[in-house]
Amino acid sequence: MHCFMGRKRVVVEANLRTAFADQRSLEDIRRISRDVFKNFTSSFMDLLYLPKIKVLGFEKIVTLEGRENIDAALAKGKGCIFLAIHSGSWELASLVGSMSEHPYNVVANDQPKAPKLNEFLNDYRRLAGAKVIPAGTATRDILRALQANEIVSLVLDQGGKGGVAVEFFGKTASMSTGAIRLGLKYQTPVCPVWMERQPSGLHVLKVFPALKLESTDDWEKDVRDNIQRAVRIVEGLLRANPSEAMWFYKIYKYTTQADVLILDDGKMGHLRQSQAVEESLRAALSKINKKVRLKTLEVVFKSRWHQKLFAVYCWKAQFFSFLRKEEALKVFVKDSCYKNLLSFKPDYIISCGSQMAGISFILSKIWSVHPIHILKPGILFYRW
Repeated sequence: MHCFMGRKRVVVEANLRTAFADQRSLEDIRRISRDVFKNFTSSFMDLLYLPKIKVLGFEKIVTLEGRENIDAALAKGKGCIFLAIHSGSWELASLVGSMSEHPYNVVANDQPKAPKLNEFLNDYRRLAGAKVIPAGTATRDILRALQANEIVSLVLDQGGKGGVAVEFFGKTASMSTGAIRLGLKYQTPVCPVWMERQPSGLHVLKVFPALKLESTDDWEKDVRDNIQRAVRIVEGLLRANPSEAMWFYKIYKYTTQADVLILDDGKMGHLRQSQAVEESLRAALSKINKKVRLKTLEVVFKSRWHQKLFAVYCWKAQFFSFLRKEEALKVFVKDSCYKNLLSFKPDYIISCGSQMAGISFILSKIWSVHPIHILKPGILFYRW
């Protein structure tokens, strides 16, 4: 699947680079990307085997850790909210309903473009012991379930337009607010959960102690701060097991932050022009409520000969896409410069002068971002 799902692969690698560019090497990120697709394929096969798993016994496939945290949360009599992200074999998490011996509810988003798939998934969720709450009546049915002291599973990721932007691996991303809002309003315990695949092919569902939700007189700030605390837990889990998450959607689509990279060729005049463009860009982004995080990197070639050869290489790369690779930069620029260039995943690249045109061109293709170049781009075509 990694080879054939080109568009999804671009999204996965863009997310991974945004999250881990400053922590992991390029080789690591590529390996994680392949593992993400492997886990996704395995999760789909797990779903198809669910009827057989039920016959064998759920406890032989999934180990439930933190049962005592479930019991402690439900002992308060206000129900329990499981706060999860799409990790591991996600649909097998519905098995917790049977394994915990407590009624379990899952909110199911409709698949309007694939009604048969929607029906298929809901049938399998019920087979696993879960009650399905349709998204259209979610609030009413969720409250009813909590009042009956049942478990309700809600997701933290994929907040979309209605979510709250909090920091996620150094850059803001939209997260769902439903679980935290319910927890604050009704004093319902909110337990983070994590589904993880083991090397043996079996699974572990971990239920953590309920979050200590803090409240003040500022409701929206309380929601944001408590979501941020939950996200910190998720970050820790993902640092240890990054391939367990479903990185297939554009996590940072609704970010309130724009990362800008200025390429510095060592000429003060060029740098000042780039900074002037960055100020204009910052002003434009502020009108759509986006803050700029700026990074300026000096580009140092190994020698003048490497610089000239790189210009020829970039001219050829205009015609042959397979030449637009990170490894090309490693050949021509100094090692420290190469590491710095790949340690920051920008949304915009600003450069000035013919020397930086090629670097901007290659980086913009690597990161799939917007390049802004000042002055004539050497022997590169203007359309780039």
